[in-house]
Amino acid sequence: MSFIRYRDKQQDFIPDVMREYFLTSDRLGFSLWTEDDLAYANTLWGDPAVTRYLVSDGVMTPDEVRERLIHEINNYLAHGIQYWPIFLKAPVNS
Repeated sequence: MSFIRYRDKQQDFIPDVMREYFLTSDRLGFSLWTEDDLAYANTLWGDPAVTRYLVSDGVMTPDEVRERLIHEINNYLAHGIQYWPIFLKAPVNS
């Protein structure tokens, strides 16, 4: 699973209200990656604190991030699985 976290101040939190979720809780929404998610993918896989666990040199280039996004989408289409992006539906302290 992938967890996309906003690093901005809490008052800057803006939930993705247009996103479709296949599973939700009061605070979280589980979704599927789409081609429109490149900015989210860059936030996640462009972060060396995340990619140090995923790739040997610890860094993904923008092209590698795009390839990873396409790979996750294609995994779902071919096999019904992918690392799901998980979104906060509300600020952490609400």
